[in-house]
Amino acid sequence: MDALLKHKYPLQLWANNPILRLPADPIEEITPDIRQFAYDLVELMRMYEGVWLAAPQVWQSLRIIATTQWKNSKRWQKNTGELVMINPEIVEKSEQLTLSDEACLSLPGETGTVKRYKSVTVSYLDPEGKKHRQQFHDFNATVVQHEIDHIDGVLFIDKLAPKKTNK
Repeated sequence: MDALLKHKYPLQLWANNPILRLPADPIEEITPDIRQFAYDLVELMRMYEGVWLAAPQVWQSLRIIATTQWKNSKRWQKNTGELVMINPEIVEKSEQLTLSDEACLSLPGETGTVKRYKSVTVSYLDPEGKKHRQQFHDFNATVVQHEIDHIDGVLFIDKLAPKKTNK
């Protein structure tokens, strides 16, 4: 099954995938095919060993993202499960910003620091069509912003924070 799924939805590097640079198409109706793709996206995220994945990264111009959510403590970080969002939209942003060290499955070997909102509230549909409005903080907020950028045709390298220089 893993090989078939990877063959059906190959992860492509950004230079070879023009879909990554285009806004993805909104989902008008959650059909059985869309629902199956949403679950496939979670499986692909696991197989590619990522903590986030957007449909355009596997050649699908759809506004669907999969993320792994984390619970933070001062001493540990715990994976609390995966979350699929269909047509996610940031509806509120904190005033506070944070610097995030980021990487991307579509840009192997590339890393950089991006300025992100410390918390965001997102409106989205789950794969069953239920509406949600959820607030994300810290690392989870970074993950969601990174993936929403993907479905907007933006890569993290487009938002790199200026490097500090010593004078």
